[in-house]
Amino acid sequence: MGGHLAVVDLLLRQNAPVNCKDNHGNTPLWYSTSSYHDDVTERLLTENDVDVNTVGGGGRYDEPSTSLHHLARRTDTVVLRWFLARPTLDPSICAGFQSPLRLGITEGNIAVVRLLLTHKELEMNARYTLGDSPLCLATERGDVDAVK
Repeated sequence: MGGHLAVVDLLLRQNAPVNCKDNHGNTPLWYSTSSYHDDVTERLLTENDVDVNTVGGGGRYDEPSTSLHHLARRTDTVVLRWFLARPTLDPSICAGFQSPLRLGITEGNIAVVRLLLTHKELEMNARYTLGDSPLCLATERGDVDAVK
């Protein structure tokens, strides 16, 4: 993948701050999940103090999101499982007017929805004040699998 992992590994060995942010509030973990660099994501998750809850996407073209939001858009659940195993993960953070659960429902990713529902800290109805709850959204869309 273009040597991204080698560069990240080198920088971390030189004690580069794992949670550094760019001008838009995006961290290396946010970038690795948004750009599908799963090897880099896996490496960053080995750092004990990596912040898995950072809300980034403050740039001109990005909606606010967390790494978990990026993973809720994907059909592959391998990296999502890595995140759900992190004890500091807050699976209910709303960003860009939706929670990861709501985003999984919107994307039609039932495997993601089922996996998110296994997290003991998930607030099933987490939402911004302007948005419907995930259950309301699934019901409105007629998504029987998500409602179940």
